Amino acid sequence: MNIIVILALLGYARALAWHQRTPNHHNRPHNAIGGSERAKPWGKFLHITDLHIDPYYQEGSPVYSSCHPESPEKLQLQGQAQDIAYPYGRDRVAGRFGATGGECDSPLILINETFRFVTEVLDGQPAGIWDARELGKRIVHEGERERGLDFVIWTGDSARHDSDPRIKRTGPEIQALNHMAVEIMLRAFSSSDGRPSIPIVPTIGNNDIWPHNNLYYTPETPNPTLDFYNALWSPFIPAEQSSHFRRSGSFAVEVIPGRLVITSINTMYLSDSNDFVKDCRKSGRGDEEAHGGDAVLTFLEEVVLAPAKKKGLGVYIVGHVPPNPLNYFDECYDRYSKLVREYKDVILGSFFGHMNADHFFFPSPTTDFGKHNLPETSVASNLTASLEALRLTRPDFSSSLSTNTTLFPGWLDMYFHYLMMHYRAESNRDPDHLWQAALVAPSVVPMFQPALRVFKYAASTNENETGYSSKVGALQNYKQYYADLEKWNQRAIVAAAGGKRHRRLPAHGEYLYETEYKMKKEYGLQGLDGLGPHAWWDLAKRLGGKGKKHKKNMLRLRAQYLRNMVVGVKGIDIPLGKKVGEV
Repeated sequence: MNIIVILALLGYARALAWHQRTPNHHNRPHNAIGGSERAKPWGKFLHITDLHIDPYYQEGSPVYSSCHPESPEKLQLQGQAQDIAYPYGRDRVAGRFGATGGECDSPLILINETFRFVTEVLDGQPAGIWDARELGKRIVHEGERERGLDFVIWTGDSARHDSDPRIKRTGPEIQALNHMAVEIMLRAFSSSDGRPSIPIVPTIGNNDIWPHNNLYYTPETPNPTLDFYNALWSPFIPAEQSSHFRRSGSFAVEVIPGRLVITSINTMYLSDSNDFVKDCRKSGRGDEEAHGGDAVLTFLEEVVLAPAKKKGLGVYIVGHVPPNPLNYFDECYDRYSKLVREYKDVILGSFFGHMNADHFFFPSPTTDFGKHNLPETSVASNLTASLEALRLTRPDFSSSLSTNTTLFPGWLDMYFHYLMMHYRAESNRDPDHLWQAALVAPSVVPMFQPALRVFKYAASTNENETGYSSKVGALQNYKQYYADLEKWNQRAIVAAAGGKRHRRLPAHGEYLYETEYKMKKEYGLQGLDGLGPHAWWDLAKRLGGKGKKHKKNMLRLRAQYLRNMVVGVKGIDIPLGKKVGEV
């Protein structure tokens, strides 16, 4: 039987069991901190994005074939016995744990080892619990743990890319892979009654729908895609939010009741890559037909932001496609940016995936130039020219790197310098008119190196160290983890050469991931307002290179930023000292 059919059947059975066994699983105390098993928040949460699970990935296969066997008749579920003609270590050959460069998606072993690290290291669950759960065993937590996660932000794209023309993606396969992803999440974070032990906040990615990027807006009739995810994510979406989700693909949950709300917005209705919807209507034009983006932004303001402001709650915004003018329809981007500015005292963080690269930016209304000290002339015109050049190329931010790693894809070169110009422009903003940056996390899928991010936040007003906000949820710092695939793949080669092909790697007590950097220390942000607006503005100002006096420091900082942006992948060399305006 085809593996995708098997996965679909297993996923359907699991979903049916959920509805039969736990009719009240939407009960908020089980989907918020302070619930049945986690009475006290730890002040940490996980951001994980872009898993891109590929059950066809096969170690030793050519990278040019998407790390799939070259001939269709050799396709089989990863892990079954087969004599593989390696050769290990050659360029363009799939390693055991993945292949950097973007041509290939995530092997199952990478996903497995990622969540073993998440459960046993980041969430502090007992060593061996991940493997025990894989075998169907249950380990009851005993005693106090020294660390833990309060909730998980999961920003979409669980299904593989449609990169292999021999194995075209289908709607059922996408659903099956998303069933698998939910199973993995529930296996990682399950309480004694089988429900999620902490809130998990998912969002729809552009590869989680079929066709790729495209999702209809159907305000008057049921939407099969949204209905599917509404059922699949029933352990995560509160019951009272179901109607909002089925209409706009968005929902919200109070992860700390009365203090902190996370809203998952459906960025597919804002993305200009979605050919099935139109741009948002212009602000104030209520007589125009409403589109999908209007439904999302109306939900965001009327259901989440305005009530949160009235109640004094903090808000995190979670989405897949980041809000910049390269990704969003023009009017949708402008309206989203204005909401971020208008509710800057409410929005304590916004978190996105999709672009694979580690970076940040400020969603800024296009009308801002000439206001708040933003320049109307050189910097603005150069930024506009850079933006237009990128738009003309229509870059695919998930496209692969060059087959020769000493070369570099044009999209990243152009985008990097667009960001530098963006930072330069934003550094002119009046410090009294700042808002939280949009934070784009690197992915698990090895476009670069697989990565995870754990944030530290103010879990109570007494623990708030930042000074810029008294609200629970104020971001204080984050630690980024990464998997050095070159190192681990080489260890697999050595093991195979020594006749230990099936030796467990990583061994017991070892983990694939290690610390890459701590944000505040890495960029010299100690003493600033945690990771509030002023911290990001300070970093943008230094990256943007305002003032010739500090050019040497600027170039050093840019090199450091680029290294982190690509999660330490070697062989990347782009000019860092371009004048602002060069594209």
